[in-house]
Amino acid sequence: MTRETVVAGIDRIVRRHALKVDREDERARDFLYELAWISRDVSAEEEVFGVTGARNRIVIYGRLSGVGGLDAEASIFRVTWELQNEVASVTNPEWHSGRIPESVIEWFRPVFSDLEMEIGTGLNR
Repeated sequence: MTRETVVAGIDRIVRRHALKVDREDERARDFLYELAWISRDVSAEEEVFGVTGARNRIVIYGRLSGVGGLDAEASIFRVTWELQNEVASVTNPEWHSGRIPESVIEWFRPVFSDLEMEIGTGLNR
C-alpha cells in the first residue's frame, strides 16, 4: 500500500474514533504514527496483580518494501500496527509495560478492523 493510502486511512480512523495523533515521524523509507495514550479503567484481571492505573495507545509503523513505479507516490509500504499497554501498580507507581488483558484487546478490535477496512478501501479507490 502507498503512504498516501495509509495516511488517509489513519486520518479517517482518528476522526471516527475521537483519537489523537501524538507524534508523526515520516521519512523516505519509513513512517511512524503514535496515537495519544487513552486512560482506561483497570480490568478485574489486572486488579489481582495490584494494578492501580492503566492506559493504551496504538502505534502504526510503515516500512518501504518496494517501488511500484518511477515516482515516490508509487512506493509500496508494509504496515504494522500494535496496541501498547502501560500500567501503574502498587509496587511500581511509574508507567511501565504490562500484559494486555483480553477484554482490552476486544475493546480496541473495532478500531483495528476499521483501520484495516479504510486502508483496504483506499487501495481500491
